Formats: sequence, C-alpha cells, structure tokens
Amino acid sequence: MEKITVTRGLVRLKTLDNQINFLIDDFKPVDISVNKKLNSKQTFQEFDANVKSGWQKINDLIKQRSKIKSGIVASNAVTMVDIVGTKMSVAAAIERKKSIEYDVHLRNSLKGNFAAQSNNVDKMNDDVKMRLDRLLESTFSKDSSKVKPDELDAVAKPFMERNEATLIDPIRVNDKIHQLDEGIDSFKEEIDIVVTESNSVTYIET
Repeated sequence: MEKITVTRGLVRLKTLDNQINFLIDDFKPVDISVNKKLNSKQTFQEFDANVKSGWQKINDLIKQRSKIKSGIVASNAVTMVDIVGTKMSVAAAIERKKSIEYDVHLRNSLKGNFAAQSNNVDKMNDDVKMRLDRLLESTFSKDSSKVKPDELDAVAKPFMERNEATLIDPIRVNDKIHQLDEGIDSFKEEIDIVVTESNSVTYIET
C-alpha cells in the first residue's frame, strides 16, 4: 500500500481517466471468423488472450481510480481548512465554490433591478416636474418668480405628494450588494490557494 498526496492523487485521476477511456474505446471483445480465420488476423489463441488481458486491464484501472477517488473524498470530508476566517472541511469548501455562483447571480440581479427601478423613478419624476411647471403656469398665469413662495407651495406641495415617485427599498439593496461583493471576492481569492496548499500536504492511501 502506497501513500500519496491528494495533489498527486488528483493528477493520477486525470491520467487514469484518459487511460480508461482510451482502453474502452480501443477494446474489441468480439471478432468474426470465416473459414477458421479471424478478421483481425490474429490466431484464436492470441485473440482470446488479448481480449481477456484487455478486459482485466480496464477493470484494474477502474478499481484503481475508484480507490484513489474514494480516498480523496474521504480525506476532503475530514480535512479542515480556514477560508477568510471560517473553518470548514475541504469538501464544504469545494461545495461552497460551486454554490457561490448563486451569490453572484443574486448580486447581479440586485444590481440590475436597483439600477432599472432607480432609472424609472428618475424618468417618472422628470415627467412630474414638467407637469408641475405646466400646472404652475396655468394656475398663476404669470412668471412664477413673481409669485410668493407660500402661494407656490400651496399648489406644488400637494401636487408632488400625490405624484412624486419614490424608491421603496426594505432591505437596503446597496448594502446587500456591498456585502455580497465582499463575500464573493474574498472567498474566490482564497479558495483555490487554500485547498491547493492543503492538498499538497494531505496524504491518502492507494
């Protein structure tokens, strides 16, 4: 029984994947015989030996791969790492690396929604301002600069209260975006480095 690092085990898995797929694609377990001659030009004895040998080699490599993979999975479940001040298993860190894409999706959705609604509020209030200007002109029929401020307020204030658009933001979207940005960036900066360092000093049996 040999001990290797998880890093070496991961490299070995890739090599085994390539070898197994190549051997499976190349494996020809049956042949056709005409007049006691095989299409493959082998003797019956050679064909029999090659098929059995190929079968055995494929299965041996599959078992070897399974053992290495199981060792890595078991190691990842118990090996602890520290990522941005949070202790977690390597397995949890790898899963978090996948699931953090939901955080990315959420952040992007928040940004898009907030920007779109803010833009809508600005457009709506630009229109409200133009309507107010027309209302003031029709109400006072003179230059509004010559109208007393309290007279303007008496018309403008209730109009704006009825028509001005405001953005309702119960969860403080910009704060949430900032929190998500910090969490995503700090995790992504650490995850690969921390797991790689851990894999290089963690051993499994093969």
